Amino acid sequence: NICPRTHLRLHSPGPDYQCVRGFNLAVKALKDKARRAFYAIRRRFYNINIPVKIWLKLIDSVIQPIALYGSEVWGPLSQQDYTRWDKHPIETLHAELYKNILQVHRNTPNHACR
Repeated sequence: NICPRTHLRLHSPGPDYQCVRGFNLAVKALKDKARRAFYAIRRRFYNINIPVKIWLKLIDSVIQPIALYGSEVWGPLSQQDYTRWDKHPIETLHAELYKNILQVHRNTPNHACR
């Protein structure tokens, strides 16, 4: 089952690539996997007060590779609308994780957490 548009095997062990909808479903699946990984780490170290600097290193070394898996393929093909770049699923995940680490309310503006 090889997609003629992306030349990738459908239903591979990684993200599911869909021919018709592009890579939107795959990006959302990667976002969900990265979110689950973050909250699994968070749950494991719930009683320990980890400094923000360590959390940032954890995000860069563990969560970010999960979220950006295959971005060399789907990144250039995604819609490059720079007026709405903070609505991209990966950017919304990034903002959500930073707000969680900084322990601010989820309605806090994104630019205050970056």
